[in-house]
Amino acid sequence: MSKSQSNWYYFCATGCGFCKKVEPLVEELNKENDNPEQEILRLDLADGDNENLAKELKEKYPKAYLILNFLILIHY
Repeated sequence: MSKSQSNWYYFCATGCGFCKKVEPLVEELNKENDNPEQEILRLDLADGDNENLAKELKEKYPKAYLILNFLILIHY
């Protein structure tokens, strides 16, 4: 990871009610921040381009992935 890349990721999914509520907070945090290393990067796991990432996360962190899926499902 280069020094200019962020270490923070916001995992979300299109259609997730919880994600929609959190999105403005993430945007506000990014507006207040000047440091690219602290920018929160948005990764939509429902986006087809992130399909491989979603699979990798599911394999590497199965419990965290289940929690994320649960939050997405209960907020649809």
